Amino acid sequence: MLKWLKSVITPSVETKPPLANTATVSDEAKTSSVQWRQRGNQFLDQNNLAEALNCYRKSLSFNKDDVASLVNLGFILTQTGGNEEAHNLFSRAIELDPSNVDAWFSLGNLHKQRKAYREAIDCYQKALNLQADFDFCRKELCDTFLKAGMPALAITCFIARPFFVVNSFEFHAYKAHLHLQADQEDSALTEFQAAAKIQASNPNIQLQLACLFLRKKNFNQAQHLLQQILEVDPKHSEALSFLAASYQLQGQTAKAVTSYRLAIELDPKNLTAHQNLLYALSYDAQCTPTAYLEEAKAFAAKLRNGVTPAARSLSQKNESSPLRLGFVSGDLRGHPVGLFIESVLAEIPRTDFQCIAYANYPVEDAISQRLKKLFCEWNVVSSVDDDELSEKIQSDRIDMLIDLAGHTERNRLAVFCRKPAPVQVAWLGYWASTGLSEIDYILVDDNAVEEQDAAYFSEKPYRLPGSRLCMSIPQTTRPLTPTPPPALQNGHITFGSFQVLSKINDSSLALWAQVMLAVPRARLRLQNAAFDHEEARVDFLARLSKLGFDTERIALHGSMSYTDYLAAHAEVDIILDTHPFPGGTTTAEAIWMGVPTLSLHGRDLLSRQGESMLICAGLKDWIAKDKEDFVNLAVSKASDLNGLNQTRQEIRQTALLSPLFNAPVFAKNLTTALREIWQEKIKP
Repeated sequence: MLKWLKSVITPSVETKPPLANTATVSDEAKTSSVQWRQRGNQFLDQNNLAEALNCYRKSLSFNKDDVASLVNLGFILTQTGGNEEAHNLFSRAIELDPSNVDAWFSLGNLHKQRKAYREAIDCYQKALNLQADFDFCRKELCDTFLKAGMPALAITCFIARPFFVVNSFEFHAYKAHLHLQADQEDSALTEFQAAAKIQASNPNIQLQLACLFLRKKNFNQAQHLLQQILEVDPKHSEALSFLAASYQLQGQTAKAVTSYRLAIELDPKNLTAHQNLLYALSYDAQCTPTAYLEEAKAFAAKLRNGVTPAARSLSQKNESSPLRLGFVSGDLRGHPVGLFIESVLAEIPRTDFQCIAYANYPVEDAISQRLKKLFCEWNVVSSVDDDELSEKIQSDRIDMLIDLAGHTERNRLAVFCRKPAPVQVAWLGYWASTGLSEIDYILVDDNAVEEQDAAYFSEKPYRLPGSRLCMSIPQTTRPLTPTPPPALQNGHITFGSFQVLSKINDSSLALWAQVMLAVPRARLRLQNAAFDHEEARVDFLARLSKLGFDTERIALHGSMSYTDYLAAHAEVDIILDTHPFPGGTTTAEAIWMGVPTLSLHGRDLLSRQGESMLICAGLKDWIAKDKEDFVNLAVSKASDLNGLNQTRQEIRQTALLSPLFNAPVFAKNLTTALREIWQEKIKP
């Protein structure tokens, strides 16, 4: 920055006389002012800010309207904490010379430093209007657009006049970064691939490409890139962590857990790998609830290391005053969290509760737009660091801070470690303990968590009646209603699953293989986005063959629109659930479409998630007590087409009366719980 100040600010301001009317200054005073300013520039060039500051003040004592000294002094003050005076100096310089590019740019930097991004953008744009080739300013403007949650405008700004050589490595890498921030994965992939052609062995680009391939469920491509990195550097913790993620996303849980542990061993500070390990353990049937909690607490100890708790005392609220609820999530959009919270928010009375969103994702979609109308305040915090967000939550006077992410992507658990709100609660977006003692409660339901299960949580479980989840009515482009069993027309039962591959582990497949053996004419319809890729289809069918499946009876389907995906339930008679990680959103959607799910009784909040939903929908008899019972139930249900038809006709209406789909009922349960939690926590 000092080089920029020397080479750009100083020469330019010295050649620009003030344009505003100023008091007459003698030639002698002007000369003295210039001399002191030049001495200040010399000290500034030497990074001697204290002496430079004295010289600029001396310069202004001879000529208070010397624009160059105003700007340079303001710059030094921004480096030393004198922001208020710096603001006044920059504003004065602009008043004297509205065409002074450096004053506008410096004022923009000050606003950006203060997180006043809208004001910073305005200043940068004014500077660029005066000097379009001011690349340093354009880069700051792009960065500020990103921080303000406006990545699309950052892309437009960069494309209008790139500040890197077009088609250079830096050009493609930066453009890819912008597209990634805008959630434009295809464009980001194209740009990263262009950058990789220039620097094929650059590990950072290889990692970015691997991450994108993982997002697009192209596992073979991702693993190829990650293996290239590890061939050069076998101890590359991030590459190992991504490789573990690729195993996890393919349902190879044991390999994923092993790779995550190795990545953590190589770099104990790799918190992302540690969180992903916790996520992977949710899929591991061999991991006991006690072992999981110990791992979660170990992660929490790392997370709070060096954290200074927020200074916050309990609110002395009047019982009739509304509680201010802060919801923290990166998934307030087209995501299961968005689907499960929208209808509930609409039923929470604003006279009793003020809901404030802290959205940890800058890109918005149709669901985000609808959710924004349901919150009293909407804050995009993806570019706000943990300390700043903690301070903001305190200044927003949040009474109860609610985490909707747990150990999933884009969580802000580090903020919860600071305890910025007097009461903190975990809910919705995760299915196990966070391990954080700073989170006081976790919202569960009385079907999934029994009294003795409290030992598996660092938080205190609060049991909601019936369900901890409430699915919003699916929004489709055409009306969809439950259909009769397709077996009535096909002459054979079609079992199905719409789960992601990460849930379809070998244990689940082995159980399904027994079902297919017991119902010899049945077909199995599987659908998920991974099957868009031929390599994934081939690999999965090979995996099924090894487990004894007749692959001629298997149909694999890739991704499709949300409406078509729901409509595809008409092709399935019975859903086969996965274990130990059963369906959540997919089970709720199947219930909505009238398709029963056969689920296995679990041992904890997560593994009982499916049965909790089935109980709400009146399908308790679809819960198997063990694996043998699962196969027997599959045979008996598949043999009773009249009973299956009757069940499919009744599911939706039964579910609509339950907390699983009845938002007014669920919202009443939720708000009652939050009030009781508040009263319990603030008791003297």
